[in-house]
Amino acid sequence: MPVETRRPVPPPEETPEQKSARLRSQITTYLENFARAIEETQGPNNVKPHSPEDFQVRVDETMVFIDRNDFINRELNSERYNRVREKERHQKANVIMAATACVDPRVPRYIFGREISMIKVPQGEITTIRRPSDNKRIPKSATLRQGIRNAAESDRELFEFFFVHTDTINNVHGCSGMGNVLADLDGHDSIDFNEKHAISQEPTAVDANIRLSVQTTEEAITNYYNICRKMAGKVKVARVGITAIYDTDTIGIIVRKDGEDLSTTDLTNKHLDEISTLSGQQGKYAETFTDERYLLDFLEDVADTTETLLNSDNQLVQEVDKFLQKHYSDLTGNQHAAARWGLVRMCSVKYLIGNLQNVNGKPNHSFVDQVADSPISISLNGEALGEFDTKQHFWSSPGSIKAAISETDLQTSVVRKIPGHSTKPTAVFVCSSADDEDASKRNKGYGRTLELNEMLVDELVVSREVGTLLLNDKIIIIPTVISDTTRLVIEIPDHTGSF
Repeated sequence: MPVETRRPVPPPEETPEQKSARLRSQITTYLENFARAIEETQGPNNVKPHSPEDFQVRVDETMVFIDRNDFINRELNSERYNRVREKERHQKANVIMAATACVDPRVPRYIFGREISMIKVPQGEITTIRRPSDNKRIPKSATLRQGIRNAAESDRELFEFFFVHTDTINNVHGCSGMGNVLADLDGHDSIDFNEKHAISQEPTAVDANIRLSVQTTEEAITNYYNICRKMAGKVKVARVGITAIYDTDTIGIIVRKDGEDLSTTDLTNKHLDEISTLSGQQGKYAETFTDERYLLDFLEDVADTTETLLNSDNQLVQEVDKFLQKHYSDLTGNQHAAARWGLVRMCSVKYLIGNLQNVNGKPNHSFVDQVADSPISISLNGEALGEFDTKQHFWSSPGSIKAAISETDLQTSVVRKIPGHSTKPTAVFVCSSADDEDASKRNKGYGRTLELNEMLVDELVVSREVGTLLLNDKIIIIPTVISDTTRLVIEIPDHTGSF
């Protein structure tokens, strides 16, 4: 849960076209050296032959992903979007907003904008440890703990959505990560016997996932936040957030508590006339909300519609307030306002993208089914290539090297089982983030970033799971350094000398 404490710095003095050409040269050189390193490891007789055309396609596909990442993030670091962020800061009260979500690419971060920071981990469950002094569960990731500490010491309170996900209409996919947990619940070592028993008693996989999230992610972050607040001389809070369901079919949030659901999709449909009277833009982005060229228009209208709803007397907001007061009365006033903002904002999203169903009532948008040949991004820092992509791709924020290996293996397995996936290797971008000033000066700080990136690549390559995928031509690892503020790509470093 990185907390942004600085204004994004301007991009370096390099045109987008010049930068794209530079990165294309770097990726071409890297992929040539990568292929040579794999051939030396396997021997020329054991390497699957790739034609020059195959190689050029790989370079082109990689650059499409990188160029789209940079286009989107130039938009999200523009003065125009800064005005949207400023508006949303006022709407959500004096609160730092964050979220955890599953690595599933059908849960896109861009829908939430930049005012909600996000980490992605399998089944929405962060890696946790027990604190030796009192056995309290806390996050294992030092990066995540530092973000929580910054939030606890801030003059703003923290509120998080802890997302699990499901598909309420198709009811076909569900969560692969949670499916793996339930298939081997006894072997899931992050929870104890009593917690496993409680999970096993839940009626559905999504209810089991909610309980798992509450027992691990929500508990650990709440514990550590209160530990840090106590160290800062502040009083504890009862909770730091709400575990909720993200519905990939309807693109909505469902909050489930004590047998009662609050669905942003149902709320929107129930109050369509009321919203239309206030806004009048229903379904405006039904065809374009996944097109990066319309991203700023979409996010501007989401902010404006949300502001209209929050600043008027209407039944939709009243229903949200009533539900939160009934089931989450232990939220602070600022946290309640943040939860209200997040839920009302998703109603605005749903209103603007429309029903998104065909004549048979089935969802028909591009986040219903996982897409074949999706790339993967892995980042220990949390900042990843394609983090705000409007197209599907897997990305995750593992809390350790061990988790990075496991998540790379898991995501590759899922990607390669998607119907229509080609035989070509899956691109895995191993990301590290750097300070823009360090990068421009190429100083020791930036050198340390390159060292950490190479260290992560080395650990992946020598691991049994990822090494096997590499040698069997299932994946291509692509080291990537991005800006920790703008998320623009800085360079593609070549670590193949250590392969």
